[in-house]
Amino acid sequence: MSEIFKFNLIIIGGGCSGLSTALHLLKQNFPGTIGLIEARNRLGGRIWTMKTKIEEKKIEIGANWIHGIINNPIYELLYQKRIIDSNIESNNSIHNIQAKICQNGDDIDTVWIRKKTLKEIQFYNDSMGKYIDAEINKWIENELMAIDSDQSTTHRTIIRSLFDSLIKRETCISGCNSMDDVSLQYFDQYKEYLGPHITIPLGYDSLINVLLDDIEEIDLDQNRFQYFLDSPVRKICWPGLSRKSVEKIADDSYPIRIECSNGMIFECKHLVLTITLGCLKKYVKENFFEPPLPEYKIKCINRMGIDIVDKIFMEYSSKSTIFDVFTKDGVTIDEMMLLWNDDDDDDYDDGSNVEKTTETNESDHSQPWYKKIYSIYRISDHFIQLWISGNEARILEQLNEHEINEQLTKQFRRIFRNPQFPMADNVIVTRWGMDPFSFGSYSFIHKHSSPDDIEKLSKPIYLQPNDELPAIVFSGEATHKEYFSTVHGAFLSGIEAAKNFSN
Repeated sequence: MSEIFKFNLIIIGGGCSGLSTALHLLKQNFPGTIGLIEARNRLGGRIWTMKTKIEEKKIEIGANWIHGIINNPIYELLYQKRIIDSNIESNNSIHNIQAKICQNGDDIDTVWIRKKTLKEIQFYNDSMGKYIDAEINKWIENELMAIDSDQSTTHRTIIRSLFDSLIKRETCISGCNSMDDVSLQYFDQYKEYLGPHITIPLGYDSLINVLLDDIEEIDLDQNRFQYFLDSPVRKICWPGLSRKSVEKIADDSYPIRIECSNGMIFECKHLVLTITLGCLKKYVKENFFEPPLPEYKIKCINRMGIDIVDKIFMEYSSKSTIFDVFTKDGVTIDEMMLLWNDDDDDDYDDGSNVEKTTETNESDHSQPWYKKIYSIYRISDHFIQLWISGNEARILEQLNEHEINEQLTKQFRRIFRNPQFPMADNVIVTRWGMDPFSFGSYSFIHKHSSPDDIEKLSKPIYLQPNDELPAIVFSGEATHKEYFSTVHGAFLSGIEAAKNFSN
């Protein structure tokens, strides 16, 4: 028989929220043992730093930025630990942008990129996408009034394509497939910290190391905290809220049982769940919780929004490959916006001999997933980064790296007007949609949801009305009403989870 590990409190999930919960429980002297169960072979969850092969430059597979630095707890923690300093470069620094029509590689006059886009958002009980589309159409008509009618059709197509590119960027920022999925009514529910958005030169995983170091420093020689890797949870058995169920376990001091797919079994008095909203959506439809969660939890989980945002990193051994196409009139371009047209010739023949692989699924060409890519970022003279979201990201995740390299290289040869543009020497693709411990990237307020659902999800579950401490607490970025979808939201949700067990 498997050994049963007993803890006063167990945290499921070793990402930022789980470690934040553990740290703040220890800081407030939680009177008992704490166990943390992590499905992956590493801590960090959706924080995952890797290195490229050619330059060995650090890249972020998951979380990318610290969003704002004024009063941001992540920035303050890493600044205090001297991981970052006040002179760090921001994502809002001077940014040279070029826009290209993908069909023929033509450059677009940057005056259109600098134009003001949307007015202040008013209250509409509709999707964000529908509002944006209506405002864009009005804006375009106003701009074109002063343009000669013979040129208006061409300009209208170009401007609309620019807006489409910006909307695709916004789907990656919001974490959705389409802005039609996002609530307009509660779009301003998300709050921004002031200041620039910055990256962490030492890698975002330095935050995980800092949290773990702080935990170990507090728990030194006390052995109150222990974590377990490679332990995917397959079932959580808890008493439920029916009177019969509660009475049945009234004398059991460890009423919650957690079974892992590796055979390990855990029992605890209290449970903090930091698993992603994507996993919750999947698990509430299966027998993961026995008995099922309360109906109000299931309904709010189903209404809430989460989708896929993936990154594609492409490395080139030759420095001139990237330098040549990202240099214009002696100025280095940081970002190249891509303007795709619906009537782009997807069967374009660049006259080159791109190797065809028998593994390529020809049906994928009928769904040009790459048209969801809104721009190309030059990260260095050796590699570029692209973002993609939603349904197109799902198609991407079904392809292998060679297929992705082939299809993108074909498009690059058209965009850069260079039939000899080489295939990348190394391709790294994130696959958060098919990740069995994530099933999505980050949360947003769906048009059928509201901040009330976030509040309901974060509401603790007590087995009996007179219990001093809850049996189950939900944590993670999706449980924060103002900072959902962010690392700082996950960190703060851990603080809130720990407060439920303070004296």
